Amino acid sequence: MLARFRTGVGSELPASLRKLINIADGFGDARSCLLRLTRNILEISLPFVVHKASFLFNEKELIVEFAELPNASEEDIGRLHVFEALALRIVEWQPIWRVSPNRVCQLGTWTLFLRIQRTDGARWQAEALHQLVLWLRALFDTAYDFSYVPNDEVSHVYEMIGHSPWPELLRAYAAYRAAVDFSIQRITVYSLPFATMLAALCLNQSVRDEVIGACIAGFEGAWKAFYCIVEKLERADTDQNQWEILHTTAGQLGLLLSAMWPEQTLMRMVQVPLSPVAAERIGVSLLHRRDLTLTLQRLIAEPKNAVLRDLVLHHVPEIAVNANSAATIADKVAVWQSKFKRCKEYLLAYHANLLSDSQCQQFVKQLGLVPYGITEEIETYIQRALTYTAAEVKGRFKLAEVDPVAIIRAISTEVCV
Repeated sequence: MLARFRTGVGSELPASLRKLINIADGFGDARSCLLRLTRNILEISLPFVVHKASFLFNEKELIVEFAELPNASEEDIGRLHVFEALALRIVEWQPIWRVSPNRVCQLGTWTLFLRIQRTDGARWQAEALHQLVLWLRALFDTAYDFSYVPNDEVSHVYEMIGHSPWPELLRAYAAYRAAVDFSIQRITVYSLPFATMLAALCLNQSVRDEVIGACIAGFEGAWKAFYCIVEKLERADTDQNQWEILHTTAGQLGLLLSAMWPEQTLMRMVQVPLSPVAAERIGVSLLHRRDLTLTLQRLIAEPKNAVLRDLVLHHVPEIAVNANSAATIADKVAVWQSKFKRCKEYLLAYHANLLSDSQCQQFVKQLGLVPYGITEEIETYIQRALTYTAAEVKGRFKLAEVDPVAIIRAISTEVCV
């Protein structure tokens, strides 16, 4: 059942159910699983590796579960308190819903349960349910790097988010969550500012002040704030603590620009020369928006936008690479030993049959992990390239479903052999 109904499969399911599962799908490392499906009950397991999390639906109720790390004490479950505070605010902003939160300790593990119903007692309507799941999924996806946080460090959160511009800001982040797309090529969530947004804004006063101030200032003010922080970041190489704070702040400001003003931000990127640091701190959030794909394809076709084209190849190669351009782009990225890893993975998985043997062999040699081809024909070309690196152990993975456990197991198995 778990293997059959991974989120990427299940075309036999009704369209409304597939949409709901896709919204619940993880935005980073892995995909959700459909655990239970009966006439009146639907249960989806959410992929958080060490955290048990799920959505359980019936006709009139949604029960949300999120478990902290097993050894987290009652005094250090700040993340659960933040989830509860946000859930309470969400139903204030959307009075069609009501929520009953409950924190319990089961076998030494603290778990938050959110029981959500319509205030009128009616059955779920598809659009309202989709929006609710999106809100909740966005909360979970932005709460990485939030373990073992003392409860008193987040006691201010409920009051804090009750004021402007927090409602507007969190709505923009939920819309951003709906717009980003990793269905073709998964990504490690820890590289994304979105994944640590809650921790950054709830636990760091200076980051919070910069982001809230930029949000209130509008696009031009936010852009200036971002540019100023990046300049400080580029000068802060001697102080590690200061560098980390500035790096986080720049990432969160880049996320703000990408969530609130994506089109303006993209146009400004091609109008104003950006340093590599500035381009990376915006690009990592902005370029994964599926609603910008056509605009990006048009822009990178112009020779003057070569810098943007390289950013696209680095972050979202599927936007730039097609059957006609695969071999040319392969020549371009092959000269870099450690850059353009995602592009090399994509070229192998989707276009190895269009590359020369030397290109395939070079990519296999440069990559620590090698993707499977999306078709049997493409896989034969990758297998042929692998024979030339027989002395090196190469883990394998599916490009659309990065499974760190499977990768480690594959490497360990080959080492044992």
